Amino acid sequence: MSSLSNYLKDLKQAVTVEEDEYVWSERLHKSAHHLLAAICFRENSQAIWESTNTILLPPIGFYYSVFHLSMAALSIDYQTQLDELTKIKHQKLKKYIQERLIQKTLLPNSYLETFQGLQDMREYANYSFGKKIPKYDFMKIGDSFYTITEEAFNLVIDLIHNMQKTIENSNSSWLTIQAAIGDGFGDDLMRIYLPKELEEKVVSFLIEKNLTT
Repeated sequence: MSSLSNYLKDLKQAVTVEEDEYVWSERLHKSAHHLLAAICFRENSQAIWESTNTILLPPIGFYYSVFHLSMAALSIDYQTQLDELTKIKHQKLKKYIQERLIQKTLLPNSYLETFQGLQDMREYANYSFGKKIPKYDFMKIGDSFYTITEEAFNLVIDLIHNMQKTIENSNSSWLTIQAAIGDGFGDDLMRIYLPKELEEKVVSFLIEKNLTT
């Protein structure tokens, strides 16, 4: 039996024995919220780079896209309690990803390497502005951020689909990630934070990845 199969078996058991019928519905809702945030951060950061070639903000946005992506996965990880994710510190989040997803071979080591690399660049952009000899030549690597994050998004979204399917098999009446985004808070949040053209890109991505109704 594969590592994923073993994990999903344990996840099914955790869902089955949970006494509070609302816990997993809340978990799915939280995961959907973080997923949408991750996608919006990524698309918005790319749009800023493409339209302005301004490099101060994209490293920050791309980092937070993977931050929220990680939160989306852990929100429906049976080993993780939702209160552990409240106001979580960056190092603690990476620790959970390492111990609960990578060590179980649900995600490869490259995921955390991408996460760490983006954090390094985000912190450098935040705290080292004005150095005469910069550590990163952001103008040269600006075109690579979207590609760098693509594998991370594909890996986590595939994992979340498998996790959600297992959860739904235990109770099909729970709110799905797709319904939460497509019929719930998704439209309102995108209209608040995104211009129309960018909203369309996010919706297109959601449809492509089967993350909306």
